[in-house]
Amino acid sequence: MVLDQDLVKLLQGLLQDGNAIVVANACAALLEISNSTGKNYFKFSKNNGLHKILSAVNESNEWGQIFILEAISTYDPKNSEEADQICERIMPRLAHNNPAVLLSSVKVLLKNIDYLKDEAGRQGILKKLSAPLISLISCEPELQYVALRNISFILQKQPSIFENNIKVFFIKFNDPVYVKLEKVDILVKVADQNNSEQILLEFKEYSQDVDMELVGAAVKAIGQIVLKIESSAKTAAQCIHDIVKNG
Repeated sequence: MVLDQDLVKLLQGLLQDGNAIVVANACAALLEISNSTGKNYFKFSKNNGLHKILSAVNESNEWGQIFILEAISTYDPKNSEEADQICERIMPRLAHNNPAVLLSSVKVLLKNIDYLKDEAGRQGILKKLSAPLISLISCEPELQYVALRNISFILQKQPSIFENNIKVFFIKFNDPVYVKLEKVDILVKVADQNNSEQILLEFKEYSQDVDMELVGAAVKAIGQIVLKIESSAKTAAQCIHDIVKNG
């Protein structure tokens, strides 16, 4: 019925409405239709479609911003200049106190930096992404877990984004086990030549935990780091030796 009654075309027209609330609701409806059909129904007009939807972000409430940001994330910029324009308009959203707005903004930025020709500009944006994401790790455990899962996906694309902040992923004694396991997985992803020894020693500490699930994950993670960073083999072997000796 949605397709037969041309509702999609009507909603696409509303993306250019001057009222940000209308734009946000049109985005929400088109997102639902697109997800249900597996087809992207977002179409921006050739002239000012992108400009209008970017302007609507600033004029919407937080939930409206999420829908609009999700819509923008479906758009492929035509060139580096357009990608730069999108990044410049979305960057202020990183300071938002709603985690969903923050994560949606990160999603848009990660997509658009791939289109930037300026390597310095790309690296500058990446550096600005780490601090807002790290701030989510100080939230309640449920939000921490959501943030950590998103960070884990981000690291698959940008493995060096947290290279100077690995300690924020070290386990705290009062972390729930599902948060602990996610942190172990992330520490494996951020491990490199410079920090592998520090991370391996941290895993050795985890092997003394009372939770056997964490102990198993820590020992497995030591092996994963050896496979990833060959030069860490000596330190890893010593860690395993100490674990067995003290076990």
